[in-house]
This record gives sequence, C-alpha cells and structure tokens, in this order.
Amino acid sequence: ISFAQLDHAHASPFFNMLYNNYHGSKDRFTSSTGNQTYTLSVVEDHLSGLMWTKTQESSATQSNAMANANASSRDGFSDWRAPTPAEYLTINSWGVATGGMDYPPFNLTLQTVEMWTNETLPNTTGNGATFYANIFQIGLTININRDSKSNSLPYFMVRNFS
Repeated sequence: ISFAQLDHAHASPFFNMLYNNYHGSKDRFTSSTGNQTYTLSVVEDHLSGLMWTKTQESSATQSNAMANANASSRDGFSDWRAPTPAEYLTINSWGVATGGMDYPPFNLTLQTVEMWTNETLPNTTGNGATFYANIFQIGLTININRDSKSNSLPYFMVRNFS
C-alpha cells in the first residue's frame, strides 16, 4: 500500500507528488536510479509503488504472456508479472488527448489497443481479461474486456518495488 499523494495544486498533478519520493524528488515517474533519464527499460511509479516495463512486450497468448513475465529477469529483477486491470488504470492519464499512456516515459499512443492482464473473467471458459483503451475525438473510453486466451496481444510487465 502506498500512502503517496499527487500534488493537485501543481500545474501537472498526474506527474508530481505532494512529498518527495525516496530518491528525494517530487517526480511521480523515475528510473530506478531516481532521475527521468530512462537508460534502463523500467519505470518506477512512486504513487502506486509499482515498477513497470517502459515498453510493451511482444504479442503473446495470455498464458505465454503470464509465463514470460513470471520468468523474466529484466534489469536484474526476477519478480515480474502481468498487471491487473486496476494496475493498468493507475498509469492511465485522463488528461492525455492521444491516449492514456502517451506521456513520458511510456509514450504509447493507444488509438485502439488491447493488452493482456493477469486475470480471467468469471463465468467464462477460455477467455482472459484484457485492458482496452479506445480514443475518440470526444474522449477516452477504458474497458475491461474478455478475449480468447489463444489470441496474441501485447502486454506490460509490472512488479512491486516499495
């Protein structure tokens, strides 16, 4: 559980913390070395206490995505996993017109993208939960959908770091 808070008085509250993170800055997103120069392929989110891969992983079936994440040793960490739908929502910025993750360090334009989560929807056979973002001229819609677990979709990896 993170007790961090966003600085809602700041011009960009989604990216700025009310208090310093453990690196000594008020930046919400940093590299694991505490700056905003992402030389490694990971991003620390000091609001949620989650570390994310900076880019999407290649498309895979849901079971392969989860297995690949669990087996990863990206940047020296061995406790990676596929994120939950709720975890995807923590890095979705409602103030970004071109997509909820189209901001540094992710820079992912989500025109219509489905990404695997680590969940299976109840009362469904062979379907996994996907995080789905669709950008319209009038706004952003976010859905948690079901998709056949045998379909190949991209995904991110996440781990707790706090």
